[in-house]
Amino acid sequence: MPTAQARDAVPKIDGLNLHIYQSTFENESRILKETRTLVDHGVVGECVVASLWRKGLPEIESIDAKRQVHRLRTLADRLPQSTPTKAIRFAEWLVRIMLRWARARVGMVNCHSLLTLPVGVLFKLFKGSRLVYDTHELETEAWGMRGIRKPLGKALERALIRWADDVIVVSESIATWYREAYSIPPARVHVVRNIPYREALHPAGDTDLLRRATGVGPDDLLFLYQGVLNPGRGIEMLLEAFAAAGASALAEPTKHIVLMGYGALAGLVKDHAERSPNIHFQPAVPPEEVGAYTVGADVGLAIIEPVCLSYEYCLPNKLYEYVLCGLPVIASDLTEMRRFIDEHECGWRVAPNLEAVSALIADITLEDVEAKRTAVRRFPEDLGWHTEEQRLLEVYP
Repeated sequence: MPTAQARDAVPKIDGLNLHIYQSTFENESRILKETRTLVDHGVVGECVVASLWRKGLPEIESIDAKRQVHRLRTLADRLPQSTPTKAIRFAEWLVRIMLRWARARVGMVNCHSLLTLPVGVLFKLFKGSRLVYDTHELETEAWGMRGIRKPLGKALERALIRWADDVIVVSESIATWYREAYSIPPARVHVVRNIPYREALHPAGDTDLLRRATGVGPDDLLFLYQGVLNPGRGIEMLLEAFAAAGASALAEPTKHIVLMGYGALAGLVKDHAERSPNIHFQPAVPPEEVGAYTVGADVGLAIIEPVCLSYEYCLPNKLYEYVLCGLPVIASDLTEMRRFIDEHECGWRVAPNLEAVSALIADITLEDVEAKRTAVRRFPEDLGWHTEEQRLLEVYP
C-alpha cells in the first residue's frame, strides 16, 4: 500500500484521468484496481470512469474521494432495443463524452476498448491528453468480431493505435501479437495481468457460503465455474458432462457443479439445474464476496473454447481467483492457460471438447484433488495485485 506522502504528492500527470468503457460499470474489477493504484500512488489526482447508463443505476456514483463513475444518459435510451438503435445510442454516447469533458483539463485518457479509441484520439489531438489503449482482450480477434466487423475493426485499430502513447494488454501472447501486427516498439506495449487483490480473497469468517446456498453436502466434490455465462466459455459441455456424472450410479462421492455468474446462457443453466440434482445455479455476487463463496468449492473450472484467437491467448482472472482461494484448476489446454498450469502445477489441462472434459470429470477423485491442493498451497505468496500493480506503475515513470 502507498504511504501517506505518496497519496498526497503532486500527481505525475496533471489533470483528470478519464477512463472510457462501454458497460454500465457494475462489476468491472480490472478498472477498479487500475484506478485505485493510479490515485493511491500519486500518478493522477482524480479518476473518472465514463460508462453507459441503465435504468435503476445512479448517473454519478462516487467510488471514493478521488474516483467517480459517470453513467451518461442518451436520447436514444428511449428508443426500442434493436441493432440500429444500439449503434445510434453508442454514437451519441461517444459524442456526449466529448461534450461533457470538453472544457475540463484531461491529462490522460484510458480507452478500454477499440470502439472508444476514436474519442481518446480526439482528446489527444485537441487537448494534448496522454492516450493509453487499455484493452482487455485481443480486440480485433475477439469472438464478436465476425463478418464485415473484423476487417473494419482491423482498419480502425491500425489507423488509431499509432496515436496511443502506451498499450496495456493482459497476456504475453497478446502483447507479442500487437507488437508484430502494428510494428509497435516493444517498450510501448505493457502486460498487466488481471490478478485480484490477494487479501480480498481470504475471508476470515464463514467459508461454507457456497455449499449452504446450493445445498451441496460437505462430503461431495464441488466444482465451481464463476464468471460470465456466455457462449465460448464451455458452459454447454460442462452441463452435459455433469449431467452424465450425476446420472452415474457408481459415482462416489457425488460430483456437483455450481455455475455462478450472469450472461446469455443463465437460462440454460437454470433449466439444467431443475433437471439434474448435481447442477446448481448461483447468481453473481458482489466482487468483494467472490472469495467467500469460492473457498467453499474443491475445484475451479476455466474451460475456454478456442473459437477465436483472443480466447486462445486469454489469461482469465478466474484462474488467479481460484488458486488464491486454494482451489486447483481445470483449464483449457490453450497457449496462456497451458503456461499457467505447467508453471505452477496447480491443476489439470484438458482439451476443450465434450469427450475430454467428460472423461476428466469422471476420472478425478478426492485423492487427486488433495494432491493438487498441495501444489496450490505452494503458490507464490508474492503473486497478487499488490505486485502486478508495479507493472502498471512502470507505464508512468
